[in-house]
Amino acid sequence: MENLDWELIYLLPRICRLSTKLRNFQFKFLHRGIATNSFLFYKIKFLESNLCCFCQTAQETLLHLFWECPITEAFWNSVQQFFICVDLIPASQVLTLCQCLGLKGGKSVLLFNHCLLLGRFYITLVSTKMFDHPQ
Repeated sequence: MENLDWELIYLLPRICRLSTKLRNFQFKFLHRGIATNSFLFYKIKFLESNLCCFCQTAQETLLHLFWECPITEAFWNSVQQFFICVDLIPASQVLTLCQCLGLKGGKSVLLFNHCLLLGRFYITLVSTKMFDHPQ
């Protein structure tokens, strides 16, 4: 992750979609402004547990919630299979951490980046509905 093009990373949500909600989400995501259960438990004492809302086995950090959780991993695998089925990516390509978190990509594959942005947004929506805590 050393050679990240931060200008492109911040520009992609604007290029991909004009939705203010998605732009705001990506801004919060990149600035670690998404309230995870760890934050809600340790920092503001809002929840009774810091465990992941999906797997209930590990501390819910941003990295765990969006990448390491077995439920999230299954979600990204399903997204990858969908991308392969619609010929958005070749069958040999595996989604990477940087791609799924919006840290790699290019202007030439806007649909791909938009779908990944929607995936991150979906994970956030589902996780906030599970414990019904505000974001």
